[in-house]
Amino acid sequence: ILEDTDGDGRADKVTTFADKLNIPMGILPTAGGVICFNIPDIVFLRDNDGDDKADERIKILGPFDTTRDTHGMVNGMRRGPDGWIYACHGFNNQSNVTAKDGSNVKMISGNTFRFREDGSRVEQWTTGQVNPFGLAADDWGNLYSADCHSKPITALLHGGCYPSFGRPHDGLGFAPSMMDHLHGSTAICGLIFYQAEQFPQAFQNRFYSGNVMTSRINCNAIERQAATVTARELPDFMTSDDPWFRPVDIQLGPDGAMYVADFYNKIIGHYEVPLQHPGRDRESGRIWRIVYRGKNGANALQSLTEYQKQVFDVATLSPVDLAELGSTNLTRRELAIERERQTELPASKLDVARQMMLAEKTPELERLSCLSILWSR
Repeated sequence: ILEDTDGDGRADKVTTFADKLNIPMGILPTAGGVICFNIPDIVFLRDNDGDDKADERIKILGPFDTTRDTHGMVNGMRRGPDGWIYACHGFNNQSNVTAKDGSNVKMISGNTFRFREDGSRVEQWTTGQVNPFGLAADDWGNLYSADCHSKPITALLHGGCYPSFGRPHDGLGFAPSMMDHLHGSTAICGLIFYQAEQFPQAFQNRFYSGNVMTSRINCNAIERQAATVTARELPDFMTSDDPWFRPVDIQLGPDGAMYVADFYNKIIGHYEVPLQHPGRDRESGRIWRIVYRGKNGANALQSLTEYQKQVFDVATLSPVDLAELGSTNLTRRELAIERERQTELPASKLDVARQMMLAEKTPELERLSCLSILWSR
């Protein structure tokens, strides 16, 4: 757990929540702890006493196959607006996983799937892709993935089948691609749809993806024609002349900042040199916080510490708190949807919140507010 205790935009407190994990590349904070992929299972690391230490490890789903590849497995876990948890299944492995209710998924190499938080059910979402690494949702709740070897961004249509190293389609044909350009790399990792007001308007409502091979953060505009979405290539959002810069994950913070996990390593592949090669750096990973400071350098950004002070107890939600359902920040709306779902508030209270959100707001915010309320019900 990395905390900024003084609000200066830098983490100054580090707490080890859990250790001795096996390649935990997929994590999702949730009420009472963290859901984590810990080879070979998805587990719940539960903090029973609120001391920021995991006291229990409870198996949710698994085992997943890791006999063919250990580094390209379950990742990108994110909660959908419907309450399910969505995730990617990475390259090469062949997993056969059964949930508590007997539901079963069989996944060969790249796939996406979803499961209930208690492990009661699992379902396939899409088939195909090669090595999806990172999931994002847009302002409508549509899902997208980043993939290392097929397309940098893929619109995930439920039940869709996507190309994967020459494998045949499912008989109905492949789902449509939303882009032709590849950003000059076979190592795309991490994806967000930026919807917040901290960045200037020209940088809002854009996809940002990590390009591990070229040490860049790529940018794409989303264009919609009826139900069809396409990605239009824009100039790179960030470039680095440091060849060790390896952006492997990107997140939109509730404060409007972009957070980038940087693997920071000279060697990035398992196939280039032996795993014990002295050139592999094992200490220098970094997390960057990217903010817009304005033309005069003044930082008008609310600090993450200030935002955390506003976080409310889900048991005492008020209509004012529920106004977060209409936030212009996508992450804050998603958090508000989940908090409301946990409380199971009556429709009458949500209707009051809706009226508050619609007051003095634009048609676009009205759309976002109504969408959030529909999902939270």
